[in-house]
Amino acid sequence: MFETVPTSVTAPIFQVGILYAQTGDLARRERSCIQATLMAIDEINQQGGLLGHRLRPWVGDTASCATGFVAQARHLIVDRGISILFGGSTAAMRQASLSLLAAHDALLWYPARCEGLETARQVFYTGLCLNQFVLPAVDWLTQYWDSNLYCIGTEGLFAQLQQPLVRSELWSGALAGEAWVAPGATDFSHCLAEIAALRPAGIISALEGESNLAFFGSIRRLGQPAPAVAPAVAPAVAPILALGLTAADVVELGDAAVGHYGLGGYVSTLETVANRAFVERLRSRYGSEMVITEAEHTAYSQVYLWKQAIEMSQSFQPDAIRQAAYGQTFAAPAGVLRIEANHYVQQRCWIVQVSPEQELYPVTEASPPLAPEPWLGAEHLPQGPLVTQLLARVGTNQQAQRAQAVAQEAQQQLITQLKVEVLQRQRSEQQVRLLLAIRQVVEQAGTARDALTGAIQCISQETGWPYGELWLPDENRLQRSTIWHLDETHLNEAEIEAFYRFRDDSNPTFKKFDRNFWSMCGLQKKPIGRDRYGLILIHWPTLT
Repeated sequence: MFETVPTSVTAPIFQVGILYAQTGDLARRERSCIQATLMAIDEINQQGGLLGHRLRPWVGDTASCATGFVAQARHLIVDRGISILFGGSTAAMRQASLSLLAAHDALLWYPARCEGLETARQVFYTGLCLNQFVLPAVDWLTQYWDSNLYCIGTEGLFAQLQQPLVRSELWSGALAGEAWVAPGATDFSHCLAEIAALRPAGIISALEGESNLAFFGSIRRLGQPAPAVAPAVAPAVAPILALGLTAADVVELGDAAVGHYGLGGYVSTLETVANRAFVERLRSRYGSEMVITEAEHTAYSQVYLWKQAIEMSQSFQPDAIRQAAYGQTFAAPAGVLRIEANHYVQQRCWIVQVSPEQELYPVTEASPPLAPEPWLGAEHLPQGPLVTQLLARVGTNQQAQRAQAVAQEAQQQLITQLKVEVLQRQRSEQQVRLLLAIRQVVEQAGTARDALTGAIQCISQETGWPYGELWLPDENRLQRSTIWHLDETHLNEAEIEAFYRFRDDSNPTFKKFDRNFWSMCGLQKKPIGRDRYGLILIHWPTLT
């Protein structure tokens, strides 16, 4: 749990929720988003808070999945009464939470890039919209690589929207080849064979996650000589423009990333006063090695957009915040952000290249601020409302399917958890009953022998093991005693006869033991034969 620095312990508190992964595959990347969000909240508290209130953040762990995101969102909204959430990093998380947000009139400020085809009144989409990074990428591509390009992407809604948009903006015939791979794929042998044959001037990658990282390593091993390309450093192979490349990826890729390209709404190497101050504040708080990407920049900036909406509305009510948010601008470290009426944010985009020092540097001036078009411009057509309504049905159907899958998974996890809890409770109750029964027998016994015999009977009855025997250890050996118990109620003659054979054959085994061995023995049981008999070993230190 991360802590904030309060400005006044006497000020009333307004609670907000922060939802990112602290465990699972996404945790490595998202912990810094938590840190950036908390820094913004701390800064607001240090400036006097909001409407006389001190902000109190609650951080929830999404466990890197939609089910975990919804579970944590439900806890914060329903159990803690929180109406403002910051976080989420996948479309599945966002879409699975829409019905919960609507039912409780809560607002989600979602900082990740968004595929569009959705405008929910409960969500502000503060990351780059599809047109805001694909169109600058294509504009730049056509200046340097106007033909013989190869596209590769991850199967899924996001890439399926990116790739057609790229194709539609390129010159006819510019695309020499195209490939799709499954999410998480790391084997690119088929794609590499195509690339080797086509020898493209450049590669456009819409790969996601681990696939993106694996592809860089694979293309490097291909060893294809690079053509002369635009400014700065030439990579060792055909240059890749990776639509999802981040500074964190570059750290992992090392030399394999040098010379290749990416794009984003933020670059930590921007030489502006505001950005240098932002980077310095983050690294002074969380370490000089902190890697700062578009994700951290957006996570930080959206808190201030929300703050300004509250100050304008003079209210913490979600509907008032929503209305006041439209048109809000914030001078973020990377430039001015503006919330549009469609709940998306107008912002800039840079084409960047990986330097020999493995840093991302802009190779272009920032694009002019681009208006977000989640419906890919369909909203501007004469029949725009009808077109967007039809497109929304596609998104709504996918949302419903995802939400149903998440709900089923959550229900199954709940059932499993309840079964575990019931089993643990039953075991605890069994242990308590056993201890009480043994205590009663010992208190009523006249001799130590009677107490031990009674204890064995109690253990046998409670565990369902029909046979119990006391072996008395000293420091060197196990010594079988004459204290034993057999419940013959549910045994047939053959089983009883087998028991006596077992008893005759189980002569003591002499062995040298370490003193500490007996202190660790306690109470043990061991299955014999067909699991119908048990051997109970009791270490009774006072008798050794």
